[in-house]
Amino acid sequence: DCDVCLVGSEMCIRDRPETLRRAPVALALARGRHVLVEKPLSIDLADAREIVRLAQDTDRVTATCFVWRYAPGCQVAWREVQAGRIGRLRDVQMEVRFGLRPRQLLERWPWVADASTGLLGRAGSHEFDRARYLTGGEFERLVGRVIPSSLSGEPEYVVPCGAYALLADLADDVLAWFRFTLTTGQPEWSQLLHGEEGTLQVTHTSVHRRRAGEEKAVLLEVPAADQIPEGVSLMQHVWNRLIADFITAVRRGDVAHASVPHLPTLLDGLRAQEVIAAARRSEEERRWVDL
Repeated sequence: DCDVCLVGSEMCIRDRPETLRRAPVALALARGRHVLVEKPLSIDLADAREIVRLAQDTDRVTATCFVWRYAPGCQVAWREVQAGRIGRLRDVQMEVRFGLRPRQLLERWPWVADASTGLLGRAGSHEFDRARYLTGGEFERLVGRVIPSSLSGEPEYVVPCGAYALLADLADDVLAWFRFTLTTGQPEWSQLLHGEEGTLQVTHTSVHRRRAGEEKAVLLEVPAADQIPEGVSLMQHVWNRLIADFITAVRRGDVAHASVPHLPTLLDGLRAQEVIAAARRSEEERRWVDL
């Protein structure tokens, strides 16, 4: 009976959630609800396009859950790029080694490709969205390898594996590199933005900037509005920020997100889905794929 529908939350749909999103979105919009959709929008590119088309025919507020845009480091980096403090962007590097404990994969994460979009959807979609968000440019073509995630071992000790490595051309001649490994070993997340006048080294909570001619990188200040409140986890913080923006847009009837520029749109979700589809095609056909 509420005015908002959350589609795809793991709290609501744990079994193959990506395959179950188009119908709930269509029903919610038909009933005049505002809709917040988990990423990726669907397991299928055609479904994702239909979700966006349905939203375009309504006056309801819609959004996609790319929550990591709201990490303090990402917000600071976005403002640095917008202000031109490292000059024209030349390349972006994003590398993730995602650590999972044995059996955690079976208990919590639908990474396996035959049940979902796998690594590309569960993790890659965030990285692809952040690349677009930070650079302001669209993917033009890509090439790469995708090793589907899988499980091995006995039920008492299940070992996950899987990886992808993608090289992409973004608009304005920005070169982007994405690498992800699912591992039970040492986790790591790193993000580098290189411009003609400097470099940003970004984590979820900090940004170091080193400009041409400087001997050392400088730790940039995180504004109070972006800092994580005491007693709140990073994960809860990014969700709080996204949901606050979504509620603001709903209250103002801001369908275009003009008052909440960081709030991801359904079109942002579709763009990530297009990258996923292109990466799969590149793996199958062993070639560059245009978007």
